[in-house]
Amino acid sequence: MHALATHPNFSVYAAAKGGIVSMIRGLALEFAADGIRVNTVLLGMSISKDFQIRLEAMTQPERQDALKKAVYNTPLGVVGFPKVIGYPVVFLASEKASFMTGAIVPIDRGETIHLDW
Repeated sequence: MHALATHPNFSVYAAAKGGIVSMIRGLALEFAADGIRVNTVLLGMSISKDFQIRLEAMTQPERQDALKKAVYNTPLGVVGFPKVIGYPVVFLASEKASFMTGAIVPIDRGETIHLDW
């Protein structure tokens, strides 16, 4: 998501993410004549196995605070899980997205429109 919105002291990280977005657009142009579609997703925070392990190591108040911060940073007010991220990815890989190439799709619960950490 830092390709679209970022924070102070994240400039190098954001530049790397922005470079990937530009590369995706370039690849989409390069491979379009061969009928190959190139799209990407920009992921927001989700409750991955790694995050779950970190949560389990926290005290109950720390865990509640971490989850409250995760929910606060999203307009939808929910915490995401990897499975939910997979649905749009499957769509992009399907024939239902056959009219899409060079698409940059945020899957972030609205996080990029509300970065405030």
